[in-house]
Amino acid sequence: MLMEQIERKELSPGWYILLYHDISWEENAFLRSIGGTCPPDVFRRHVKFVAGLGELVSIQEGQRRLIEKPIDKPLFSFWFDDGLSGVIKNALPVLEQAGTTGAVSICSCFVNRSEFFWRFKLSYLNSIDAMRFLRSRLKKHGFQPGNSVRTFTLDHFSPDIAGYIDELFTRFTTLHQRQDAYRMFMDSHAVKTLMSHGWVIANHTARHYPISLEHSLHLLGAEFNECEAAIELVCQSPSQYWVIPFDRKSSPKTVAIADSVRGDRYIVWVRDKVNTPGLCNAERMLYRIVAPIGSLQHFMDKLVKVNALSLP
Repeated sequence: MLMEQIERKELSPGWYILLYHDISWEENAFLRSIGGTCPPDVFRRHVKFVAGLGELVSIQEGQRRLIEKPIDKPLFSFWFDDGLSGVIKNALPVLEQAGTTGAVSICSCFVNRSEFFWRFKLSYLNSIDAMRFLRSRLKKHGFQPGNSVRTFTLDHFSPDIAGYIDELFTRFTTLHQRQDAYRMFMDSHAVKTLMSHGWVIANHTARHYPISLEHSLHLLGAEFNECEAAIELVCQSPSQYWVIPFDRKSSPKTVAIADSVRGDRYIVWVRDKVNTPGLCNAERMLYRIVAPIGSLQHFMDKLVKVNALSLP
């Protein structure tokens, strides 16, 4: 009944890549301050809804149509960042039932269990009221009362700041907790399973550092190359897509450095844009639309807004 109550509006032809992170019922201390977790029933409704607006296509098919011929209808694909385990548990069967596949961006350190996601550590510290210890350490870097720790650590990221977060995370957790936390991420077996089902495995850097921002640009090549080596080891083939972490405005310098290291790969961004042949083929970039986890009306409104902003 809900499906019929939503006013479907005609969208312009183009390739709409919808971005998600975890597809899960679970909301734990590592995720609570991050957001972005989509319940499986909501995701299933999203898939059914966009199937009624256009055509569901795999990443491979979307890329082929982008290159080989004009796109004459809305095409919809699904992309999942960070390699979280809810994707294989919950998104895979939904997309299989819908007759399509998706893409997952993995960070090699999360897959091989060598380093835990620093933003998840930050979320955990927030959940146990340990941010006051971090704020005191950040003062020497210019942190002021009233600043957002989440924003400040992103905008001023450095090895020192990563070290403070890790120091406190280790202090306030047990070894068992730290080891168990990795279950949130897919391991190499899960990555191989998705690949065997036709999914695209994309490079999301080794550690999900903010490598597109000015203060971390020097890490860009090394972070992508480290993850690329791990992907080739697991998948026996290189990735075709290098996915920039975080939805942050980039500078021309960022694009230039990415161009210098990517080879023939596509650079993939979080941008609320529709992919069209002229734009994406010329720039060798792809853009994803952050899927809102609200009502279907909210979801439809977001697609309409993105469609309007993407018109020439």
